[in-house]
Amino acid sequence: MIIAVPIKIVADDQDLVVNPDLTIDGSKAPRVVSSYDLNAIEAAAQLAAANEGSNVVAVTVGGADIDDSKLKKNVLARGVDELYMTADDACKGLDARGTAAALAELV
Repeated sequence: MIIAVPIKIVADDQDLVVNPDLTIDGSKAPRVVSSYDLNAIEAAAQLAAANEGSNVVAVTVGGADIDDSKLKKNVLARGVDELYMTADDACKGLDARGTAAALAELV
């Protein structure tokens, strides 16, 4: 069984800055996997462990800033067998519908 886990790379909320005009600036925040998606990875790894021969495959899309070796190691260390990332500035700033469409293509 192949267990696909779509993940979202987000700015670390501890390093977000609120500007005087009340907009949020995440340009200097490191990129991390969403905490919700970390839970999904853990659940997928447990499911794979319970079903011999299963593989966990994580997929994500985003701007070129998600192409980070530390980020990749963090995902792979959590029981993910394969990681597919589309790191392209054309995918930067996609809304939920655009992200879902891109992830569906990856899967």
